[in-house]
Amino acid sequence: MFKEIFELIYFFLPGYFANMLPSVVGDLKLFESLKIPLDFKKKIKGKRILGDHKTVRGLLFGLLGGVFVAIFQAFFYQYSFFKKISLIEYNLRNAIILGFLLSLGVLFGDMLFSFFKRQKNIPPGKPWIPF
Repeated sequence: MFKEIFELIYFFLPGYFANMLPSVVGDLKLFESLKIPLDFKKKIKGKRILGDHKTVRGLLFGLLGGVFVAIFQAFFYQYSFFKKISLIEYNLRNAIILGFLLSLGVLFGDMLFSFFKRQKNIPPGKPWIPF
């Protein structure tokens, strides 16, 4: 059972990094010119769609970070330990596709969560029990 859990964690590493990197890049104040809200400050029923915390910069760095992690996984796939814990056969094409899709899924899920939080008037960074 622990082997399967470890394999799944390794498989989802690109998504974990994609989820983490937007916050890290935002805290470091990098690429301020890309700090454009993804909702372009549009509103639904008088409430922001996503808010100021979901930016082009975060989306871009999340996607790139996830792809780079998957590329590193493809590089390490040549070693027997990493072959044993890999759920897919990593090559460059598979890694890029996997990294992009996992990252996109995680980031889209986070945006969806933000949408519902904004509609319920829950401030950014505050927990919300259903999620």
